[in-house]
Amino acid sequence: MLKNLPYDPARDFAPILRTVTTAMVLLVKPDFPARDLSQFMEYAKTHQNMTAGYGSGASQISNAQLQSRGGMSIISASYRGVPLAVTDVIAGVIDLAFADFSVAIPQMQGGTLRGIGVTSPKRNELTPGLPALAEAMPGFEATIWYGLLAPANTPEPIIKRLYTESEKILSTPAVREKLANLGMVVSTMPPAEFGSFIRSEITRWTAEAKAAGIEAK
Repeated sequence: MLKNLPYDPARDFAPILRTVTTAMVLLVKPDFPARDLSQFMEYAKTHQNMTAGYGSGASQISNAQLQSRGGMSIISASYRGVPLAVTDVIAGVIDLAFADFSVAIPQMQGGTLRGIGVTSPKRNELTPGLPALAEAMPGFEATIWYGLLAPANTPEPIIKRLYTESEKILSTPAVREKLANLGMVVSTMPPAEFGSFIRSEITRWTAEAKAAGIEAK
């Protein structure tokens, strides 16, 4: 969180289109004693102070949600990026880390790490075998999204044209497949809905950051 943004993310932009969403995976080593989400919840009851690395605001908030929504005792360690935290999970320096799909999926496919659950509110189509953490910890969510914005007061015909053409491109199978390979799911929203979504996300993430003790810098 930045204390003094030079712009207002809701007021100074005109929403065009939410493009894609992605999520994170809770990762542990293959020999971690808990092999699935149910076992992980039981393991956490008797193992205090598990160490969890984070390298982004979303991963830091996810660590905090393990404590607030899962009732777990977590010691969070800050890293200069998620990949560095993941490297230390592989090395056995820390117990777990949340990683974006683009980082997590190759590690799971290669067998170097095991996924426990995903941070999307429901199971994700890219990892159908992994449960949503919300299945065991109601309300757990850290969905990451991307979108297109224009300067505020951009004429409506231009917004409509940009939306129509962009949505058309995103609907093609080749583009969807390419994005899926990058760990992203096409999840379009039209301008008005996207604008409402942005405002709700600002409120939600601000509250989550405060609950996690993240201070604006």
